[in-house]
Amino acid sequence: MRQLACYVIILILPLISRAILRTFRCDNFDEDNEPITLLFADTSLNCNSKKYRDMFIYALVNVLIWPIGVPLTLMVWLSKLSTDLDPPDVNEKEAIVKRLHNENLTNSAIAFMALRYKPRYWYYELIDLTRRLMLTCVTVTFEGRGPFLCFVVAVSIITTVNYLLNI
Repeated sequence: MRQLACYVIILILPLISRAILRTFRCDNFDEDNEPITLLFADTSLNCNSKKYRDMFIYALVNVLIWPIGVPLTLMVWLSKLSTDLDPPDVNEKEAIVKRLHNENLTNSAIAFMALRYKPRYWYYELIDLTRRLMLTCVTVTFEGRGPFLCFVVAVSIITTVNYLLNI
């Protein structure tokens, strides 16, 4: 049951994060020759209003909880299992067998995230989760195509190089 909860959190994290981050994008419009700044996600909301400022603060708190807090919490939780996931002074094949019979890992709600990877790369699912968050959520904050494309290409190159260096 706990593993199911972790799966659900990982699945809904990009959706929640994307909705939160959409709060930070405002666009300028001309209405009756008067400039006005409206929320991109909901053009009925003026970004200079008190309602938007309250929503902005609420979104900042939720950024700390969801797109930043959840991956950090998962990393701390997984790092507590790191010696079980990558036993010291054991070769890779022995470590894989040892992990299958380790009670700490079989009873853990989060170990499934690391067991798909080689023992020394137990953390890689979190790197992939961060990459997915950046490519699906952070990109909604960009207004122009140029910065958007530069960001996507940079994240793709950095994560690909990281993956190739850690094979």
